[in-house]
Amino acid sequence: MEVIDAILRRASIRSFIPDPVSKETLLQILEIALRAPSWTNVQPWEFAIVSGEPLARLKKALAERAANQEPPAKPDIPWPVFLEPYDRRRKELGYGIYGVKNIPRDDQQKKLDWYLKGVQFFDAPAAIILYVDRSLNEWSILDVGHLSMCILLTAQEFKMGACSQAAPTRFPEVIRKELGIPDSKLILTSIAIGYPNRDDPINSLRSTRDPIEKFAHCYGWD
Repeated sequence: MEVIDAILRRASIRSFIPDPVSKETLLQILEIALRAPSWTNVQPWEFAIVSGEPLARLKKALAERAANQEPPAKPDIPWPVFLEPYDRRRKELGYGIYGVKNIPRDDQQKKLDWYLKGVQFFDAPAAIILYVDRSLNEWSILDVGHLSMCILLTAQEFKMGACSQAAPTRFPEVIRKELGIPDSKLILTSIAIGYPNRDDPINSLRSTRDPIEKFAHCYGWD
């Protein structure tokens, strides 16, 4: 698969078939992704790869915690306050998802059910939790972003789909307890991964992109 094609084809997969994913395949994907760049090659990333019964327990524990709003969620990386235009882009995606899933904006129960599905990795047969040592700083978060993108792109070569997720990591204490990750590690993000359910229209949803003029500030050309 050509690089440009892989980038343009990549999409967040939010529905999976239950077919299991082999550990060997996931390790192969991750070994390729390890070619991601990192600041001075420190390779700060660590990851827990979860499937089978451990994943089932983690999903159950996360769903129970997410359904109980007390105490409030306390992710290791605080969630930002979205101002404009960021809030508009976020809401556009949310409304698009609700439209595909036939979730009315005022139906709080259906919205909660969808949120809990996301917290449970969209029922993916495997999940990857990415974290770094707390002794590191923001540069290592950027490095994990490089690694995450490599995972998402490489998964396509294996006919798999994936979704980079923040929702499960809103509850790092649950992840630590279920997987034995020490408190000395900063849990950053997670990836749901498996074989896409091609029959679910949610996987046909494509988020929009603002035009390049909104982002690019060019210097040195007339």
